[in-house]
Amino acid sequence: MPFRFVPFVVTPAELEEILAPFTLFVGSVHVPADYRSTPASEFAGNYNAVYSLLCSGERVDIRSSSKLLTDFFVTTDIDSVVFGNPHEYDGEQYKMYTGTSRGYAPYLAPFSFSAREEYDRIIVSTRESYLIEKAAIMGFQLVFSKEAEKDDSAADFKLFKDRLAKHTKPLRFTMNGFEKKTVIRVSDEAKKDLRGFYCVKCMNIEIL
Repeated sequence: MPFRFVPFVVTPAELEEILAPFTLFVGSVHVPADYRSTPASEFAGNYNAVYSLLCSGERVDIRSSSKLLTDFFVTTDIDSVVFGNPHEYDGEQYKMYTGTSRGYAPYLAPFSFSAREEYDRIIVSTRESYLIEKAAIMGFQLVFSKEAEKDDSAADFKLFKDRLAKHTKPLRFTMNGFEKKTVIRVSDEAKKDLRGFYCVKCMNIEIL
């Protein structure tokens, strides 16, 4: 299934503002039978912890921060979310997310960053797997299926992008004398911190 990816780096306070219209829920693992949604404050807390680690210059990856790098789906209509597949695990009842009545829900997941010079141009990757290749994390990204662009849930994807755009601009940097504009959205406040991120420092690039 082809996806759209919107990688971003914003401050924790900016993220909380962006998330204001949304309800978050777990969709990648089973949840207790009485589960409905996850408070936005829980994801914001994870994000704040990850952001603090990134600002410290520490290498953040799945080995060091697996509990913080959790995917969360977002929706403006929690009543549309459907759970099924009831089952028992360790004596407790659980269920699984099976979809929404509005179509494919967008979700938030970590993204990695790398840059290299090749044939007099800069190649940027945000798709190196943080799960399989244990790549260093730069931030989070919004993910949405291209096949769901006509679903009602596409309005949530657009709303998040629009709210993100109010806080951010495309990240630009120089490397070995070459300038590069990326698809990574970065706020002015986060840009000040970004220079100290491990994945930026180890690439020997200058943020513009």
